[in-house]
Amino acid sequence: MSNFSALTFHPVTNIIEMANWMDDYFGKHHYGVHFSSDGVTYDPFKNDCERVYPKAANRIAALEAECNHLRNQHERDARILWERDELQRVNDELAAALREVAEAHFDLSLHKQHDTLSHLKHNAQKALAKLDGADDKP
Repeated sequence: MSNFSALTFHPVTNIIEMANWMDDYFGKHHYGVHFSSDGVTYDPFKNDCERVYPKAANRIAALEAECNHLRNQHERDARILWERDELQRVNDELAAALREVAEAHFDLSLHKQHDTLSHLKHNAQKALAKLDGADDKP
């Protein structure tokens, strides 16, 4: 047997890392698996050090890429949903403000109509009073 490096699941973090498999480290043909990330050499029989074979490594890389893509898509979708909700909130506020303006304009319009009718009534009363006064004169 010999020493070699291979992608291996780290027994503590369960993250795939490049590890050095060292022959005869723990005895005759008993490998030691050294991870440079923590500087520890593990016994693969006592710890869950499992090699990742090339086809599995490719599949894992593809799944990680798909996970990243889905995560990014989810973040984009969440941002779009937030923007949609924010636009709806602003739209509702604008609609409420427009209703207030329309009601105020309607009230003002009624007030103007009332003022105009009052003015016309007053002018008509003055004209009738003049006419009544002219009828009283011989």
